[in-house]
Amino acid sequence: GPQAITEHQLRSSVLCNALGKSINILIVAATLVWFGLEGWVLAICVIFFAILLIPDMRKSYRITRIISKHLGDNEEDDEGDKGVFQVWESYRIITLTNTFGWVVFASEVLFLFVYPLWALIRLGNVATSIIFVVIGIFTFVRTYFNAAIVLEETGTMKLVDGEEGTPEYWQNISRLNTIVTKVTRSHAKSVWVSFLIIILLI
Repeated sequence: GPQAITEHQLRSSVLCNALGKSINILIVAATLVWFGLEGWVLAICVIFFAILLIPDMRKSYRITRIISKHLGDNEEDDEGDKGVFQVWESYRIITLTNTFGWVVFASEVLFLFVYPLWALIRLGNVATSIIFVVIGIFTFVRTYFNAAIVLEETGTMKLVDGEEGTPEYWQNISRLNTIVTKVTRSHAKSVWVSFLIIILLI
């Protein structure tokens, strides 16, 4: 139909994706140069960051091949009523008990928040303690009030307010999808995690 993706749009998407990955690598390299690292350390860090981007690049390449094949099939098919969907399944091998969940939760709070905070206070580092508490609160909310985890557990998007089929209901579904895809599962998260790992290695 008229809303279908064209071959030029596909090529532009591939080019923008490659350009975005290249810019990410250049930003990391520029940051490391600003830190004054030696050439061999800079090369290792850039190669490591590029390796982290390989899975995402492979996924983009597979999707591009599927869409390219689909476009070729549509040129031979006058009806043009075919579509492309990305589908995945999750398999749970074991089911965890509530007791185990509470033990893990208590251990994370104790060893990742309470103990580091106690150590900072004992050292008399009040400013860092305050910053640690603020960051810990935001991390707690982002981790334990996570919409993506709720969706994974329930397996349904029917968790929003509103009567099913009404415009309000679909707007809430769309808002939930935006939160999951652009906030919880944002690609920026992997970029920042990679950057922090590189800083940690340095």
